[in-house]
Amino acid sequence: MARDKNKEELQEQQQKKELREEEKSIRDQVQNPDQQNQNIDTENQRK
Repeated sequence: MARDKNKEELQEQQQKKELREEEKSIRDQVQNPDQQNQNIDTENQRK
């Protein structure tokens, strides 16, 4: 019984960790478009 409970807790921790990593990558993607747009702007200004 106890072993099953530990296994479930481990799975929950793993899922939470994966969720956090997903959220982080989404946040990074949301923050980065501005950076990409700035890069495009500077490219256009050079032309």
